Amino acid sequence: MQQDTSLKINPSELKHFLRHVCMVGVKHKEKEQARVDLNNQLKKIKKLSLSQKVEKGKMEKEIKQLKDKIDTLMEKETKLIKHVKVDDNTVSNLKEKIKTLEEDISIARTEKDKANFDNKEEIKIIAGSINHIRTKMHEIIKAKRYREDKIRELEDKVKHSALKHPSP
Repeated sequence: MQQDTSLKINPSELKHFLRHVCMVGVKHKEKEQARVDLNNQLKKIKKLSLSQKVEKGKMEKEIKQLKDKIDTLMEKETKLIKHVKVDDNTVSNLKEKIKTLEEDISIARTEKDKANFDNKEEIKIIAGSINHIRTKMHEIIKAKRYREDKIRELEDKVKHSALKHPSP
């Protein structure tokens, strides 16, 4: 009643999965960097707008860079969403597989618990048998010693009576 609980992982599927996880990680890092760049550009423009002597050309240049940073961030977000989007069929298949695995785990736990209970009952029975055998063994040893003592007493009596009454 032993079950094979090893996972069967298809190497090519694992490779595909890991490749996509890495790609999503890289895209996420790029998106975060684009966000940091955007925030830095916003700080520059804010600083420029607060200064009293602002050249029109410099402000336009910074605003163009801001627009470029926003476009870059949007592009990174879009690329990340493309990688994260999961097919509904895949999701339902995975949910079904999870449900099946959870049922298998539940069945295995139930079987394990039943086997543990049965084993404990068998251990109790065996322990009772051992105690019964031990008690019987002690009784037999006691009876044997009693008999051996009686035999010795009789042998002593026979020797003693043989000494008193030697045979002709």
